[in-house]
Parts: sequence; C-alpha cells; structure tokens
Amino acid sequence: MNAYHLIFTHKRGETGVVVTAKTPHGESYGVAHGQSVSEALRKLREMAIESMASMAMDGDAPLVILGHGEPDHEEAVFSSKELFPIVLRYLRVHQGITQSEMAACLSVTQPTYNGYERYDANPTLETINRLEQALGCPILPLIDGSQQVA
Repeated sequence: MNAYHLIFTHKRGETGVVVTAKTPHGESYGVAHGQSVSEALRKLREMAIESMASMAMDGDAPLVILGHGEPDHEEAVFSSKELFPIVLRYLRVHQGITQSEMAACLSVTQPTYNGYERYDANPTLETINRLEQALGCPILPLIDGSQQVA
C-alpha cells in the first residue's frame, strides 16, 4: 500500500517506548513517549497533524515531513480524510486566497467553507470537484501522492 506515513525510529526503555519522527531526509522533528509503539505513534500522529496544519497556514508545503510509499507500521499511515483539510488549506493560503473569497467563489458562507478545512470535514465528491475548480488545481492527486505538493 502506497500512502503518506510517518517515518520513525523507536527505542524501548524501562518506562515504555520513545518514538522519534524523521523527515524523508533524516531530520528529527518530533518525539513521543508511550507504553507501546502504538500509543507513542498515536501521540506523534497528533503532533504531526498539528505541525502540518501550522505549515499549511504559513503557506509551507505540509506533506514534506512525511514519507510516501510502503509504511513500516499501519498506525503510522495518514488517511486522505486526515490530509484533505491540510492540503486544502495549504493550496488556498499558497495562492493568497482568503476563506471568504473561497466561500464566495463556491456560493457558500465563510463558516461553511471553514468546515472544509477542519479535521471533521467530510466533503462530497461534488464539493471536492468545486474546490478543485475554484483553486485551479487538483487536490486528491496531491493527497494520494500521484502529484507533488508545490
């Protein structure tokens, strides 16, 4: 399965497991502790999502901190549903478009548009198509890795 995922190392100690996240270039960017690898990975995933959301808000490509390909651990994989709002926010900010401008382009209210950039968003394919048209670029190929985020 090709997917965006955390690249990590882990060490077991007397007090549990320490997991360290690394970029594809080998740079460390996060550490989490848990009683098991799964628990530590859950914490690290939350930190990575917050990091990517912050990067997207700054107009920085958010997926660069993740690996893409065959994951080492199933719990390290990010779903399209998790990545969609992050990539959408990045594309909007990178193009210098406000949420209000996107909302107007889609003929929805700003709070409705804001919902598309939230983690509990569940847009229909029709909505995704409209978002892609408004941004002038595909979203789903960026999330599945068949195209790179600029």
